[in-house]
Amino acid sequence: MSAQTIGYAFWAISFAAEIGICVLLWRKQLRQRYPIFFAYCAYQVLSTVVLFAVERVSGQNGSQYFYAYWSVNAVSVGLGFGVIYELFRHALKPYHALRDLGTMLFTWITLMMLLVSVLLTVTGPASSEPARVVSGVLSLERDVRLMQSGMLLFFVLFGSKLGLTMRHRTYGIALGIGVYAATDLLFVSLRTKIGPEWALSYSLLHQFFWVAACATWVYYVVRPEPAPVMLPSMAAARPILQRWNEALAEASAGYGSAMARIDTPDPFTSTVEKTVERVLRRDISNR
Repeated sequence: MSAQTIGYAFWAISFAAEIGICVLLWRKQLRQRYPIFFAYCAYQVLSTVVLFAVERVSGQNGSQYFYAYWSVNAVSVGLGFGVIYELFRHALKPYHALRDLGTMLFTWITLMMLLVSVLLTVTGPASSEPARVVSGVLSLERDVRLMQSGMLLFFVLFGSKLGLTMRHRTYGIALGIGVYAATDLLFVSLRTKIGPEWALSYSLLHQFFWVAACATWVYYVVRPEPAPVMLPSMAAARPILQRWNEALAEASAGYGSAMARIDTPDPFTSTVEKTVERVLRRDISNR
């Protein structure tokens, strides 16, 4: 079997899996729970159809296909970042203060990533406009892949403290997208070092791990999900996330009341210092 045949087989399997994920999310009423993930999967199906139509009309080497491909890729990267945000929101659902802090951090990270991508596109050293577009999109994609890999590491380290295991759907979605992102970063690095002769192997491995990610999502969508659990021993130990959540909630309430008193303002840095001291004090007292 030729490499081209294997590539077409991977493409067909992943396309069918993407459609299956969308149908399952819709029928199991999970699109309300994971709206960004549903949009991400639906967009993969739509983008495949659009790129296939553009390729048939203009050819894969035409300028129309070039701009269509990289425009589609940029939107896909943005939705991938949205999936990270959605999964973190689900994981931190019991901790409202940490969730609000995470929302603020994600907003600033998004703005910084967009700014860097635009600057690379506009002022990059590339000799032509298409090359600058590719440089900007690849920079944005690399940042998102790093965050997706970090998200998987977060679930591995803190999943049990959040009451999530590998049997839970949120964990499974993070597993699929995290493994795909980590392998993609590795393969891109190898492609840069080895050169053009790695292009065919990179394409096949890239497609294989995307198929694996889609298969992982199908599995976790189909199988029943247990409720999040918190073991008695974990509750007695007062996990660090719970202590941080309580401290941030108290600090937020105290900061709001201090701001209401114009005569005795409480600077933000002072509030953060008090929060850290409070968490450390509780950590020492619980040992």
